[in-house]
Amino acid sequence: MSNLATRSVPSHPIIKGDANCPFAPLFPVSPLRFASALAVAPEPSGAHSLTLTGSGDLPYSPPVPRPQCRRTGVDRPDRAIFLDRRMFEWSGCADCDDHERMSKGRAGVEAPPAFPRPRTRPGPEQDIMIRTNTPHPTPADQTAAADQAERFLPQVGLLALDRQYATLRNDIRAAIERVCDSGRFVLGPDVTDLETELARLLGVPHAISCASGSDALLLALMAVDIKAGDEVILPSYTFFATASAVTRLGAVPIFADIDPETYLVSPADVHRKISRRTKAIIPVHLFGRTTDMDAILPVAKAAGVPVIEDACQSILSTWHGRCSGGLGDVGCFSFYPTKNLGGVGDGGFLTTTRDDLAAKLKLLRVHGMEPRYYHQVVGINSRLDSIQAAVLRVKLPHLDAWTTGRQENAARYAELFSEYDLDRHVTVPGNEPRGRHVWNQFVIRIAGGQRDALRTHLAKCG
Repeated sequence: MSNLATRSVPSHPIIKGDANCPFAPLFPVSPLRFASALAVAPEPSGAHSLTLTGSGDLPYSPPVPRPQCRRTGVDRPDRAIFLDRRMFEWSGCADCDDHERMSKGRAGVEAPPAFPRPRTRPGPEQDIMIRTNTPHPTPADQTAAADQAERFLPQVGLLALDRQYATLRNDIRAAIERVCDSGRFVLGPDVTDLETELARLLGVPHAISCASGSDALLLALMAVDIKAGDEVILPSYTFFATASAVTRLGAVPIFADIDPETYLVSPADVHRKISRRTKAIIPVHLFGRTTDMDAILPVAKAAGVPVIEDACQSILSTWHGRCSGGLGDVGCFSFYPTKNLGGVGDGGFLTTTRDDLAAKLKLLRVHGMEPRYYHQVVGINSRLDSIQAAVLRVKLPHLDAWTTGRQENAARYAELFSEYDLDRHVTVPGNEPRGRHVWNQFVIRIAGGQRDALRTHLAKCG
C-alpha cells in the first residue's frame, strides 16, 4: 500500500447517481467534460497527485490518468481505476495478486484479465489517491494527463434500464411468472392492487390505470366532456401528446407562453388566454417540477373550468405537501420506461378526488361497457396489462428512495457546474421551494447560441 493511499474524507462525486435508478445520471456527461482537464495539485514534497473522487453508487467516476501497480510501483498507463460504493474496481499488472476484477459492462468498458480480489477495500466515503514519485509536471505533462483521462473516461448513456432491472431481477421474474400462472392478463388482481397502492401513496381516493400516458390525457378530456370546437389551454412547451389529445376530440389547443426560468406554463398568460370557449386548462408539470398551482387554480375557478394535470413526468412531485395529480380535477401519469416509475412497456394511470369522474374514467377505458357487453357510452380500449401492473408493484416501494437520489444528484450537478466555473456559460435548472421537484430530467440552457455546438462536441466525446 505504499504507492496507493486512501484517506477518509467526504466523497465529492464527479457524476452521482442512484444504483437502483435507471435514469441516473440525469445529465449524460460529467461537468469535467466541459472543463476538459483534471486538475493536478502540487505537493510540498515535489511529487504530484491526481485525486479520483467517486460517487457513492455510480461506477461512472472518471479514472485517474496514471494508475500504478501497488506492489511494484510501476506506472500502468494502459489500465484504469474506478471507484464504486459497492466495489473497488482496479486493474493493474497481471503479475501481482492484489487486484480486483473489473466488472464488464457496469462501466461500459471491456473487462481486463481477471485478477484476484484486493485484500482491502475503501469505505463509501473515501477518496482514492494515486501518488507518483515524479517531478512537478510541466504544462505539457498536464495536457497529456488530461488527454489520457479523457481517453479512459467511459461513455455514459442517458439511460441504464438494465442497472435497475439487475437489482430487482428475481422479484420481477417471480411477479411475471405469477401472472402467467394465473392466466389473468388484463385488469387482473395485480391491476386492482396497484391502483390501491398508488392512491394511497399519492394521497387521493381514486387511481385508475390505463394503457399509456397519452390515453390518460385523452380519457381525462373525455371525462370532463370536451367536445369539438371547445378550447383547451395548455403550455406551448410540452410533449406532443398534450396537444394531440385535445385535437383528437375535435377541440382546439390554445397555447399559453411559459416561464423562461422554469419552462412551466405562465399563469398570467393562461389568464390572458381565457375566453368564453375555454372548457379546460392543462398545466404540465414538466421535467418533474410542479406548476404554480397557487396561481392556476384561482384562474380556473373564476372561469368555471376543470384543471387536468399532465403529471406524466412528475410522479411524487408535490405542491405545499400535496402530490401532483391530486391538486386539480384529474391527474394524468405515464409508466413509460423513461419515467421515474417505469414499466416494461407502455402504461399509465389517472388520479382524481371526484367520485363522479372516477366512475366515468373506469367506464370510458373499457369501451363504455357496464355490465359486460352493454355499452352506455362510446369509450376507448385502454386497459393496463396485469404483467405491467405486477412489475410496477415490485418497483413502487423503491420509488421514494429513487426520487431522493435524483434530488441529491441534481443538487450535486448544480454544485459542480458552479465549482468548475461553468455557470457563466450554462444555466442550470432551479429547485422548487414550495414543493418537491422529482427531476425526471436535468435540463440546461447554453449561452451565446452554442447549444448545437456543445451537443456536437459531447456526441463526439461519447
